[in-house]
Amino acid sequence: RRRVPLRRRTLSFAEAVKSVRGQLRVLGSKYGVEVPETDAMVASGSSNLRGESRVDLGDFQNMCYFGELELGSPGQKFQVIFDTGSSNLWVPNKDLVPRVNKQFYDHDASDTYAEDGSPFDIQYGSGPVSGFYSTDSLQIGGFEVSDYGFAEVTRADGLGQLYSESPWDGICGMGWPALAQGAKPAFQALVESGKLDRPVF
Repeated sequence: RRRVPLRRRTLSFAEAVKSVRGQLRVLGSKYGVEVPETDAMVASGSSNLRGESRVDLGDFQNMCYFGELELGSPGQKFQVIFDTGSSNLWVPNKDLVPRVNKQFYDHDASDTYAEDGSPFDIQYGSGPVSGFYSTDSLQIGGFEVSDYGFAEVTRADGLGQLYSESPWDGICGMGWPALAQGAKPAFQALVESGKLDRPVF
């Protein structure tokens, strides 16, 4: 059994430029200054090196860190914020409002999906999101948790420009279990699976 170490990913020069341009767009919007359209995406992904499982993190505008996880069988990949201030995992449903450039979860394409349907509604400091709960397999850093409960979000317009222009698809809450609504935090489920040496991320 092993733990999943997280490490800060160093940006290349081109990625740093994109990050700075993204910050300029946010400031331009705030102060009414027109900024040329640019791609604020920062590449990220997961890797397995020398037998160690890890999740590489991208830095978005010095505001949050995001990385990759998978849901379903076969796995559908998502870039998510690993957020220590919340405890729920959600990804966008294919019917998401607003229609933005994201990776959408399609439960019809997963062999391990199970319907839940309970309503999901959570308020962040940046705005609300809502949708419904589902169950499917979850993979983080090469470790799998079966029958994991998470949310498919159908409304994210409350997050506004922050979400539409960000490189991440959803949020993976890494906070205390007491903060979770209707499901276990992903990391708690991973610890309870017995696949980690220590409950440390």
